[in-house]
Amino acid sequence: MQAKISIRKVLMAAAWLAIGISLLTLLIAANRREMGHECKDIAITIRGVGESFYVDKNDISAALKKEAGGDLVQQQLKSINLAKLEQVLEKNPWIKDAEIYFDSRNVLHVLVTERQPVARVFTTAGNSFYIDTGALRMPLLDEVSIRVPVVTNFPAAKRLNKKDSVLLNDVKLLAQFVTKDEFWNAQVAQIDIIDRKYFEIIPTIGSHVIHFGTAENLEDKFHRLLVFYRQVLSKTGFDKYSALDAQYDGQIIGVHKGSVSSVDSVQLQKNIEELLEKSRVTAEEQRPMKIDSANNPLMTSVEKTNDSSKAKEIEKPSATKPSNKGKTTDTKPTLTPKKTTTSKKPDDKKKPKAVMARPT
Repeated sequence: MQAKISIRKVLMAAAWLAIGISLLTLLIAANRREMGHECKDIAITIRGVGESFYVDKNDISAALKKEAGGDLVQQQLKSINLAKLEQVLEKNPWIKDAEIYFDSRNVLHVLVTERQPVARVFTTAGNSFYIDTGALRMPLLDEVSIRVPVVTNFPAAKRLNKKDSVLLNDVKLLAQFVTKDEFWNAQVAQIDIIDRKYFEIIPTIGSHVIHFGTAENLEDKFHRLLVFYRQVLSKTGFDKYSALDAQYDGQIIGVHKGSVSSVDSVQLQKNIEELLEKSRVTAEEQRPMKIDSANNPLMTSVEKTNDSSKAKEIEKPSATKPSNKGKTTDTKPTLTPKKTTTSKKPDDKKKPKAVMARPT
C-alpha cells in the first residue's frame, strides 16, 4: 500500500516538473522570437466627429519618428517604448487620447482620438483660440477654419484666475447648446461677453440684440426666446425691436426701435419663417409646447406715444427680480457688424415695449 502511494507521488511530481519545463521553454522561445522581430509597418487611425479631421496623419508620423530617433519600421520591437510614444502624442493639444500597440504581425497600430472644438474665442487683446468639450484651450490650425459659435471679449490674461475659468466653462455650455440646437445654430451669429460675466447674443436674422445675462438656466432662456420668436416676431417682423431681454425670470422684454422699412420687414419675416419651418419638427420633438394664444395668452404688450390723446396701454406684468444682470459695452471686438439702431430721443423713457409675461 505504501509503495503504491509513493509511486503516485512520484508520478505527480514528474508531471508538474514536465509542465514547468514546457512553460519555461515556451517563454524562452517567445522572448528569443521577440528579440529578433522588427516593426513591419505603421497603421494610424484617427477618431473624431464628422468626416474631416483636425489632426493630420503626417504630423502624427513625424512626431513618432522624432521621438524614436528615426523611422520605426524595421526597428527592433524591444527598442520601441510604446508608453513614451503615447505621451508624446498626447502633448498635442488637439489630441485627447492616444493608444499604441503591436499586433501578431508586428504592425504598429496608432489610435488617436481628437478633441472636439465647440467655440472659437477672441480675447480683448485680439488673440484667438478654440475650446473643446472640456473647456480646454486649443490653438488655431493652419489654413483650417472650423464652423463653431464665435465668442468675443474674453479676458486676455495668459493664466486664468478662478473667475475666468468659470467664465470659460459658461462659454462652453452656451456654445454646446447653440451647436446642438438646429434653430439657434443657424440664428446665433456671435456671442459677446459683457463685464467678464454676462452674455449678449447677436442674431443672424434681425437687427436686434439679445441680452442673455449669465449662462444660468440657459435652456429656459432659449425656450422663452423661441416662444417669443414664434408668437411675436414671426408676425411683426424681426426688424421691429432693437433688443430682446431674457434676463428676467418667466418673460421676454422687447424694446421697440421705431419705424422700419416695410420692404426690409417683410423680407426679414420671410427669412425667419423659413428658418423656423426648418427647425420646427426637431424643436417640437425635443421640447413639446402647447400654446393657446386665445385662451391662455403668453404675451401682453405696452404701446405708448408722445401724444397723450392717442396713448394706449395694456396691462404690463410687473417684472420679477432678474436672475442676472448685464449691461452692454462697446469695448469688445466685433466680428459680425452690428445692426444700426435709431438714435435715442429725449423721451426715451416712453419708447414702446413688448413684454412676454410669465404663463399663469
